[in-house]
Amino acid sequence: MKSVAACTMLVVLFGLLLPTETVAGDEPGVEWEKTFGDIADDRGYNVQRTTDGGYIISGWTYSSGAGDSDVYLIKTDSSGNKEWETTFGGPKFEGGQHVRQTADDGYIIIGVTNSIGAGSGDVYLIRTNSNGVSLWEKSFGGSANDYGHSVQQTPDGGYIITGGTRSFGGGSDAFLIKTDSDGNPVWDPVFKTYGGAGDDYGWSLDLTDDGGYIIAGGTKSFGAGSDDLYLVKAGSSGSFQWEAIFGGGSYDVGGWVQQTADSGYVITGWTRSFGAGSEDLYLIKTDSSGNAQWEKTFGGSDVETGNCVEQTSDGGYVIVGTTSSSGAGSYDVYLIKLAPVGVLVENLVDLVKIVNDESGITNSSLEAKLNPALNTLDDINDNNNVAAINTLGNFIKAVEGQRDKGDISVDDAQDLIDAAQYIIDLLTNG
Repeated sequence: MKSVAACTMLVVLFGLLLPTETVAGDEPGVEWEKTFGDIADDRGYNVQRTTDGGYIISGWTYSSGAGDSDVYLIKTDSSGNKEWETTFGGPKFEGGQHVRQTADDGYIIIGVTNSIGAGSGDVYLIRTNSNGVSLWEKSFGGSANDYGHSVQQTPDGGYIITGGTRSFGGGSDAFLIKTDSDGNPVWDPVFKTYGGAGDDYGWSLDLTDDGGYIIAGGTKSFGAGSDDLYLVKAGSSGSFQWEAIFGGGSYDVGGWVQQTADSGYVITGWTRSFGAGSEDLYLIKTDSSGNAQWEKTFGGSDVETGNCVEQTSDGGYVIVGTTSSSGAGSYDVYLIKLAPVGVLVENLVDLVKIVNDESGITNSSLEAKLNPALNTLDDINDNNNVAAINTLGNFIKAVEGQRDKGDISVDDAQDLIDAAQYIIDLLTNG
């Protein structure tokens, strides 16, 4: 999948080693940790592994540069040793939110500028060579406050940007800007906006397999709470296709989105509407039309956030975020690995085959046969239950077979699968 290193390497930079294989009982150890900056406030907001095995980090700095705060770009080797650093900006506030390596091994950075442009804040796009030397800088915006939050290079060599705008649309809207390879806008109008009368914003984007774009962020225009997670699908020219809203009565935001192998989407962020604590990591899987297939929360009694999610090669997911419910500090890096969903409900025979294989059952009387007329799985022993256990080892749900017929209904199987649990056992009683 795209940008896997962007998630996993965030963990390394904060001091955790992602092993290629985890042995039960083992905990990841500290491989290295580094700090960058000087006497003032300096912050890193995004990191990506580079093609030479090192890392590129973007953020902002008050310690160096030309103005109040400048965009801060740092390049390290594979061990986190600084190779170079540079700043961009003018006499006022600038900040870098997101960086990506480009096809020619240069870098593209998105953020906000108050020194150049038309308004109190403008979208700030910076293109550098492989040594961090500026090739060009562009600003986009109107008379109000506009900012960029995520950028990706497109297959044509240009760039696609999302963020929030108060200059265009209604209230504050999420937007897309498409540029050519030199940073010149190619759409008219430049800002394609999405949202309603309230405050809406884009936090993350991904390219979709139909040539379009998917945006995740937040909305105050729609939904049940003060903010709800906002998912927007746009076509190749930025035309609105559909939107989906997720959340409850409080504050819920999407921080990262990725298209999955089945052409659906996985989104992570944070929620105050659901979960165990004041704010929990929020994970949602949708189909290709934005319909929720399952939603999950992770966390303890305090605050957890989801900052990045990637689908892994085994079909599962890895999520990186922060936690204040566990760990050594006030906030610690939070890493979660989810196993893949075991089967699709369309293949019911495979469903029971996996159940049988995982539990080591060889008794032929437990072999399932699909009965289309009854839409059930037949020939399951009367005393069997199907158990679903999530990857953290917590028991989630057990669906008991219909004891009078020894059948497990399609709805029961679908409940398990929609809950994103990997079916790992068939319990035999008696």
